[in-house]
Formats: sequence, structure tokens, C-alpha cells
Amino acid sequence: MLENIKLRELYIGDTDGNMEAQAEDFTELFFDVDGKYNELLNDNNKFFIIGDKGTGKTYLANYICKKKTRKQHYEIQDAKKYWIVELVDKGEKESEHSKYLLCKWFLLEMIAKYIIHKVHPIKARYFKPSPQYKLKNYMDKLENLDFFRDQVLSSEVSELSEVGLNGTLNNADRVSSFGGTYKSSSGQNTKTESKRKDVYEHLNPFEELIKNSIGCKDDVILIFDDLDELDKKLVEKPTTDDMILNLIKCVHDINYEFIRNEKKFRIILLLRRDIIEKLQKYDANLNKRVTSNGIDLYWMISDKTSPENHPLMKMIIHKARTTCKKLSGCNDKEIYNKLFPENINNKTPLQYLLDLSFGRPRDFIMYLNHVIKRFPENGCFNASAMKSISALYSSDLFNELNNQLLFHREPEFSEDCIRLLRGIRKSTFSYLDAKMYFEKNNSEFHNISNLNDCLEFLYANGVIGNTWINKKNNNKRYFYWAYRRDASQTVNFKKDFVVHPGLKKKILD
Repeated sequence: MLENIKLRELYIGDTDGNMEAQAEDFTELFFDVDGKYNELLNDNNKFFIIGDKGTGKTYLANYICKKKTRKQHYEIQDAKKYWIVELVDKGEKESEHSKYLLCKWFLLEMIAKYIIHKVHPIKARYFKPSPQYKLKNYMDKLENLDFFRDQVLSSEVSELSEVGLNGTLNNADRVSSFGGTYKSSSGQNTKTESKRKDVYEHLNPFEELIKNSIGCKDDVILIFDDLDELDKKLVEKPTTDDMILNLIKCVHDINYEFIRNEKKFRIILLLRRDIIEKLQKYDANLNKRVTSNGIDLYWMISDKTSPENHPLMKMIIHKARTTCKKLSGCNDKEIYNKLFPENINNKTPLQYLLDLSFGRPRDFIMYLNHVIKRFPENGCFNASAMKSISALYSSDLFNELNNQLLFHREPEFSEDCIRLLRGIRKSTFSYLDAKMYFEKNNSEFHNISNLNDCLEFLYANGVIGNTWINKKNNNKRYFYWAYRRDASQTVNFKKDFVVHPGLKKKILD
């Protein structure tokens, strides 16, 4: 017989994978959907973790690092520290035609620093015959601007990079010095031009030193967290997309070079699916790369499975069992029936949560944590408690959505699109409804030049879906949501539109 429990006794996770990774029992709490961890660790050809925002990419990356042995060097790198971004932000002309080389240099420098500081710090400092010592010596030379120049010629050219009064360079300036101008150490604004050496003269020996410095017993994985964490101001610059695309290419090429040389070294990128889809039109080979070399985090299997067997519900059950000893001897069905005893609005608790979410772990955790916080003495997630926090959840989901929209379009456009929905004031509406309201109030939407563009944007990001009634099937209503793989990814203007149920209270109420 199941013992009585209180919701406060449960821990079902955190919406932030980095925060959850701080828990002492994180490795026990971890829930692996479809064996993705083993797939990634056992296949050296996998170096992209792909998924929508909130599907567990950072969560999986943290688990990989937590499970490492003392002899393994697995670490997550912070995207916000990419000095390549500084270069783009400065508008360097060199970056416009050398993005791939700049990205490769960035990656090689990052790898080299990790080898000499984390993997082989003793050899790099004290063992002069060692390749690690040679690599450190090479890295020390990089601090000298003259390393990149054959000669200096006086010229009246536009200034690209500057050396400060102490004559030192930061990373972005150093790469810019492949060609360009600098300020003299005397402090005068003397414009000069460096006669550039071919970048390959530096990249090739640098790469060879790195390969020689990785031993046959070394086991290294460096994980780059989501690239959408780059400064928001860079999102609007077209060069940012190019840099992300070239980082993907470079990671692919560098990893295959390590595989070819039988080195157990990998760089892994965490990539949002919507970003990948946005970049497809710029590179015909991108889809082939990410499909062949990536693992895909997707949780929305058929809704017809038994509720306790759905991956998202299995995740909640696993974490509840792990953190509450009273549930330790119970099977999944028993725990599901204990925690979710009632239907909600004539739907199973699973279907209720799926309808209000984007089918991501983050959504389920966010919703249920609100219930736990508000009703800690409850013995289950009953219907009244679940329904009472829907408005609070809707506000959180809307804030999450805004972060996603910022990556794709300017905030003024997104705000106008949401205001359009609020103006229509219908949870289900036709294209004609939208057109009539837009044309009548056109002067209020300065950032929407085309209604179709607005509706396509809202559909692609899951704010609205398509809906229709099938009269041949007992007038059953159907829905298409772009975030579901079994739905059309293209909006249908002939069908009605519906505002996402999880966002409806925030947008329409």
C-alpha cells in the first residue's frame, strides 16, 4: 500500500539545467530519454546535441561532465566568453571574408589553452622535450604582434585594430593583426599596414602542435553551450548567423581531423533546432552534418501511449521516486495514479500538460513546481490545484517565448505581432478575421509590413497553430503545431488559427 506523501517531499527538477546539476544527487536524478547519453559517449562521430529550447541540452551536457572519471577531461565552455564575438561586434572588415579561418583559430586557441592548463600542465611548464612544452612556447609567442607580421608599411588606410600603450593585444586584436593597421606604442595615431602572412602559415603548424600534444590515452570532451547565449545585440547582425554557421563547419572539420589521427578528443556544440533551421538556407550541407553527427532531443512521442509511459511523465515519475523514499518501491503506474489521480477539464493530466506546453521537460517542471510551491501540503497534483496556477504558468511560458523570439526578429516586430493577437481577441480565428482587423488598424502596427509574414512568424514559433474540424470523423477537431514533428511546418492560411492554450491567458485575458 502506498504511503501518504506531501508535495513538499518531492523534487522534480529545475527549469535551468545548470542549477539542477548542482544537486548532490544529480546523477541519480538524471533521466535519459531514449538512451541519448550512451549514444553520444559511445559514438565519436556524434558532436552536435540538437533540440528546441528547454529540451535538456544543458542538462545532458552537465550529466556528461558529472559522470567523467578522474582520467577524463570533460568540461562545458561558456558561450559568453567567446572572443570571436568581440571581433564581430567591432565590425572588423577582415571577419567578413575570413569567418571560417577566424572560427578555426578561435577553436584551436581554446583547445591549446585547455591542453596546457588542464590536461598536461606539468609537461607544458617543465618538460622541455615534450610536445606540450612546445605548444606552450608557441602560445607565448602569440602574445607578440610581430609574430604575425613580415614588415610594416606606411599607408593611409582605415584603422582596424589598435595596440594599447603597453603594446599588448587582446584576442580579437591579435587575430585582426593577420592584416590591418595599429596604433604605435608611442601613443601616436600613426596609420600603418602590416604585410600579412598567409593565415595558413600560422594555422597549420598550430594545429600540428595541438595534435601532437594530445596523448593516445587522453580522453577530452569540450562542450560549447547554446550559441544563442551570445550577446543579444549581436542577434540582429547578419554576421552572427555566419559566425555560428562557420563554428559548426569548423567543429565538424576539426573533430574529423582528430578522428583521422585516432585522437580521443571531441568538441561538442549544443544547438537549438530553430537556429539550425534558420541557417539551412545558407548552407546546403548543414542538414547532412547535423543529421549524421548529431543526437536529437525530442520528447513528443505519440500521445496515445499509456500516460505513465510517455517520456515526459516518466521523467517526472523517475525524479519523484528518486527524491521521495516513500515511493521507492512503487512502479511507474502506481506513482502516476498516486500523484495524478484526477482528470482535468475532461483530459488526462498528461494530455492537460501537453496541451499547455511546447512538449519540453522545462514546461512540465515549470508547471508542477508552481503547484508544489503553492500547495506544499497537498498529497497529489489534483485538478483544482493544477487549474489554479494556469495563469501564473502562462506568464512564465510567455516570458520564455519572448527570449526565443528575440533571436529571430527585432523585438518591435514581435511586440506588434502579439498586439495583433490581443486586438483580434479570439482564441480561434480565421485569416479573414486577422486581415480585417489588421487593415482597419494598420496605422497601429508600424513594424508589420505584411500580415502573412506576421502569421508565419507566429506559427513557426508555436504562438499560434492551425485547427480544423473533420466532419467525416464525427466532427473531431484537429490541431497542427509547428513544434511537433507530426505536424506541418508550414502555416496554412485556408485553415483557422488558434492561440496556444498555454499562452492564451497571458495574451488574451
